[in-house]
Amino acid sequence: SKATVSVLNCATSQDATHRHFSHTSGCTMKPFSLTEPYYDQENFSGRLMHFYDLINPLRLFTSSAAVDEHRALIGQFKSGEINAEKLKNDAALNAKLWNARSVLQAVTHPDTEERLNVAFMPCSFIPANFPICAGMLLSPQTPFNAAFWQWVNQSYNAGFNYVNRPISAGVDDSDAFNSTLAAYASATVVSCTMALGMNRWLKTAKLSAAMARNLKIAVPYTAVAGAGTFNVAAMRYKGLVDGIPYTHPETGEELGLSTGVAQTAISQCAISRVALPAPILLIPPYVLPVAYRTFGGLAGSFLGKSAIELTVLTGALSIGLPFAIAMFPQKGKYPVASLEEEQRKQCEKLGLEYVCFNKGL
Repeated sequence: SKATVSVLNCATSQDATHRHFSHTSGCTMKPFSLTEPYYDQENFSGRLMHFYDLINPLRLFTSSAAVDEHRALIGQFKSGEINAEKLKNDAALNAKLWNARSVLQAVTHPDTEERLNVAFMPCSFIPANFPICAGMLLSPQTPFNAAFWQWVNQSYNAGFNYVNRPISAGVDDSDAFNSTLAAYASATVVSCTMALGMNRWLKTAKLSAAMARNLKIAVPYTAVAGAGTFNVAAMRYKGLVDGIPYTHPETGEELGLSTGVAQTAISQCAISRVALPAPILLIPPYVLPVAYRTFGGLAGSFLGKSAIELTVLTGALSIGLPFAIAMFPQKGKYPVASLEEEQRKQCEKLGLEYVCFNKGL
């Protein structure tokens, strides 16, 4: 029957891509789009699902051949070889297109579409940050360890920000490395100074034992959040001066540069950077002692204790990262009325009420 065929088509499409994109009732799947995300970005839950998909560590195992296949499939859609009419009658192909776009977003740059260095792919963020968080939270709180792990964290953040920075076609980007290096050095100094300074102050401050412990736990978070905010502002200062690209909301075509858009994008990134380390660096220090007591027999061995720490830190990273990034949509909207005069007039001629921009990370 037609109902049976529909169910089989839906099941086949989901099995073929090893994904369950649909979050609506039944097997209804959203028609493929190059400009609109699969999950609704207007609400937090949709953004959360989108970012869980983006940082999925399993994407790390995507081969170059698979990336090329996904590019080719998306290319067929761009050229019109695969059109909306064809997708209406082919649920499996619709699912494959969504899967192809999902994989490419996790392993390639959103502006250049080039494959990213594996260490700085969005899907690498959780496994790459695990040893950093473990070092900050579990290593002895010596001045060397405090400075060393802040340096490691800022080094990774600098590389991640540089590789994933917004890139505009035809715009000179030659000084990006030098500005990134300068910002990296500054952020490293800020984070190390904050961590060492707060630890030194705690040794001399007259505080209750409980207050001293809570403030000591907050040291890594405060240093990371403060330096992370400084890092974003410093590394993307050029965008504040020259503007960042904004695009047509329907076609995705780049329309120009705007400093107002840059201010919005960078402020959203800074807020996310303050929120991001909170669950990762503030929750485990309170959860781990409880876990050690609860699983006393397991915590008595090195492997057992390591398993507990691995579970708690991985859980904090897996929850904290997507929730922080999902505070704002990756593809932001900016009202045309707030653009600079020249850009505003251009967009008004096109009949646009808002333009879109890549927030960055």
